[in-house]
Amino acid sequence: MVKKILKILSVIITAIAICFIGIIVWLWYINKSIENEREYVSISDLPNYCITDASIIREITECTDLPDFQVKELWYYKSDTCHSVPYIECSFNKEMMEEEFMEFCDKLKNVCWDYDKDGTLLFSRGWSKKEYMEVPKGMDENLVIEIDKLSQQGFTLLYKRNVRSEIIDKDFINNLTGHVFPPFSVISYKNDGETVMAKLLFSNLVEKKIADALSNGLDSMEIKVDTLVGNKWIFFDMLRNEKQADLLIVNK
Repeated sequence: MVKKILKILSVIITAIAICFIGIIVWLWYINKSIENEREYVSISDLPNYCITDASIIREITECTDLPDFQVKELWYYKSDTCHSVPYIECSFNKEMMEEEFMEFCDKLKNVCWDYDKDGTLLFSRGWSKKEYMEVPKGMDENLVIEIDKLSQQGFTLLYKRNVRSEIIDKDFINNLTGHVFPPFSVISYKNDGETVMAKLLFSNLVEKKIADALSNGLDSMEIKVDTLVGNKWIFFDMLRNEKQADLLIVNK
């Protein structure tokens, strides 16, 4: 009986070991494939519009606790033959301890911070022209800045260009919903030519009667509008107890 149990345990342990080795090999293959898709270039070739000054990045991300960092590598996807989206690998001058990193993450309340499908912190914010919205000091117009894969060691910083600039005027939401909303400002704007993604910040909470009219039910916390205007699908979404909203405009 004991020999039988030991034999079963041996089979189980062997199976677990094989699975573990298989996972390691698979991860190595995935990482190697990703590496093969990258074209590394000299950091000196970094475009002028790609700002890596820590103080400016802190201001844009509203993250005053972002540690000092240094640029380590610059690469592009090989499929990006025009080198339109630079990926800048940055490492913190001093690696954060696990507890310190967790506290750091908990402080990131800006609506432009989010988590990806793997639960990793990321940041994305864009802007159009100065005549349409506030552009961060020292930055070019029509840019999108993203922070990807933020960890205890550092992060990936990348820049994209907005293809178009279109004003989201002060009456846009009022005309869209048929209700009078509080004044708002555009805090993030991204336009790839087909889709506009914007984040709006209202001066006050939406009145209860308006929130009730635009909610799926009186108990719903979500204020939502999905509609087709001309040749564009427009999606507006916000919570009645918050001042920020997401606006998505998709060309048909």
